[in-house]
Amino acid sequence: MSKVSSLTLLIAAGVCFIFMLTACHKTTAVKTIAIAYPVVSTNALVQQRFEWNYKTLVEPYEKAGHTSPKWDEPAKHALTEFARSRSQCVESNEAWGLIISTNCSAAMDAGCDDPMIHYLYIRFSMSQTNSTQAFADAFCTTALEMEKSSYPNIRKFYAWQRAGIQATYTYGYGTNIPPEVRRLGIWALAATNLVVALSDRTMPPEEAYDACHEILEVWKGSKDGYSSLYHSLEKQFPDNWTNAPSILLLKGEAYIQMAWHARGSGYANTVTEEGWKLFSERLVIAENALTNAWNLNPKDERIPLQMLSVELGQGEGRDRMELWFNRAMAINPNDYDICRAKLYYLEPKWYGSEDDLLAFGWECVQSKVWGGKVPLILLDAHEDICRYLDDSEKTNYWKRPDVWLDIQSAFDRFFVLNPDATSWYHNYAWYAYRCERWKELNELIPRLGPVNYSYFGGKAAFDKMVSLAKEHAHDIQSETLTPPMELKRLLAKIHGGVNEGKTNEADFIDEFKAFDTLLAEHKGEKTDAGAQVLLTEAMLYLQLFANTDKGVELIKQLKTDFPDTKPARVADQVLAAIQKQNDAKKINDALAIGTVFPDFNEKDLAGQPLSITNLKGKVILVDFWATWCGPCVAELPNVLRTYENYHSRGFEIVGISLDEDQTKLTAFTKEKNMTWPQFFDGLGWGNKLGVKYGIESIPATFLLDGNGKIIGRDLRGEELEQAVGKAVAKN
Repeated sequence: MSKVSSLTLLIAAGVCFIFMLTACHKTTAVKTIAIAYPVVSTNALVQQRFEWNYKTLVEPYEKAGHTSPKWDEPAKHALTEFARSRSQCVESNEAWGLIISTNCSAAMDAGCDDPMIHYLYIRFSMSQTNSTQAFADAFCTTALEMEKSSYPNIRKFYAWQRAGIQATYTYGYGTNIPPEVRRLGIWALAATNLVVALSDRTMPPEEAYDACHEILEVWKGSKDGYSSLYHSLEKQFPDNWTNAPSILLLKGEAYIQMAWHARGSGYANTVTEEGWKLFSERLVIAENALTNAWNLNPKDERIPLQMLSVELGQGEGRDRMELWFNRAMAINPNDYDICRAKLYYLEPKWYGSEDDLLAFGWECVQSKVWGGKVPLILLDAHEDICRYLDDSEKTNYWKRPDVWLDIQSAFDRFFVLNPDATSWYHNYAWYAYRCERWKELNELIPRLGPVNYSYFGGKAAFDKMVSLAKEHAHDIQSETLTPPMELKRLLAKIHGGVNEGKTNEADFIDEFKAFDTLLAEHKGEKTDAGAQVLLTEAMLYLQLFANTDKGVELIKQLKTDFPDTKPARVADQVLAAIQKQNDAKKINDALAIGTVFPDFNEKDLAGQPLSITNLKGKVILVDFWATWCGPCVAELPNVLRTYENYHSRGFEIVGISLDEDQTKLTAFTKEKNMTWPQFFDGLGWGNKLGVKYGIESIPATFLLDGNGKIIGRDLRGEELEQAVGKAVAKN
């Protein structure tokens, strides 16, 4: 976590600055395990899957006792096409779903009573005008027929799986489910059949992945149920699957899920010590599995998607996230899922900000390479931003002209890339309605074609929308962006450039010209809005380009051109804060490995003398931390373990707490059994030792040898324990 003293002043001046970075939680690098799995060409794998699916579909049909010359031809055609679709080798000019539907209907019309054909008929041919209950009843009935049949267990599994999904969709959970459906024990039968099916040693690993992934997705909400089910399935995996890329992918997914189950969904300070320990351990297992999967199959875009979840938990840094994101997009430039995962990573509650979200959203619209639904990520960015607003702010948010401009840009680009995706005009119209852009809504309504009334909440709701659009057709709506809106968009563009690796002033010539244009437009107004533009430009030079002379020049210009504005009144404070931050950096940079750590002479929480001199001859970890710091609390199990292992051999820890509440600190250290001394003065970021050593982010640690010389900085996990072990051995 980072100190943001200078940012506080900028906020006071009405400016939201975007280049203050937070500290990243460093985790132990994972060594990949060298494994071997026979390399099979994609075409060969597809053929293997087709042959296996054919063997478990068409051949069982011929032996199940439901054949007849009246329907054999369409039945076998449907089953063969389904086998092709399962193996991803469809060789038809006609859509495979339509082929299956047409042939299943023909077989059923001829009197076919085969349960597998019934199952496919429900999936692909049953009229969508039926109620959800009718679908649930049909799937349950067919699953019972399949259970009694001679079809392989994998087919019975899928029958029960679909029955369970449809029943849950129809009835929900618990007492809402009719007794006759509940008595079937749908999910138990699905799991039982899958466990048995996995004993088929001829099953391609990718087929095993698909089946296991499907049922585990259903159980994601159950901590104990998910873990128990995964381990039950894993026990059935034959030796020749252990190092298959798809099975390693499944393992990675499972351990990510189990890691988050261990951590829980609460804030960092609510996670137990055991929760952090399991969270860390399971993410390492997941990372190892996924890294090995990637080494074996670097063309599987699902692997980078899961690695983004690993990075979300480990927090090694944005560079790592970008690495896996770029790998996925290189495989599939239309990968909406990986873009959505990156957007989630960039949310303020994780490792980004509102500006990060917008910058990435604009990148998705402006890219000349990415396609598919990717431009719509900009809509998702605004949805995510809106979720962080108070309820009173959310309605007005969608009425802002800058928000509507982005929505138009996203849909315009989407329809250029996907001209046949006409059903998405429903989405565009809904946003126009939400933003009260009546002129545009009136233009969009004729483009809807056959209206899906349910999308708008029913026909009555749709008619109301149309009526309001006509009623307000001649309303004049603002198309002009206010200076703060223009400034915000300009900053987000610069932020996006920085994320792409642009760091020189020359990289942002157009953006700085835009600053000049904004200043020229508002210089004579002497308003806070104009002053914000100049102050922000000054901070860009100071913090992004480290051009102190230019930054100071602009702040002086601010006081001259925009006197009596809020930014001008705090200009001197901003300069003082920047100078203080620069001084702190110089102090901290001087604490290099090999130098002697400057001593101090204070008292700890118990009132006892505390200094480096008093601990001379000991290996010492000086730990700047706080109870409210998530990364600090996450690292605590590693610190405790190291202390327990080496304290008796001459290892000491000196805690320097940046807390402000002594009662909370004392209770926390007692609960966690942190028996080493703590310095506390209740000043938070103003802690006198924090200031003395230029601490701007925590956790911050210094490992000292017996002579007080710095031998390590910011060590984490096993890296810390190994360094302490070596130091104690030499001491």
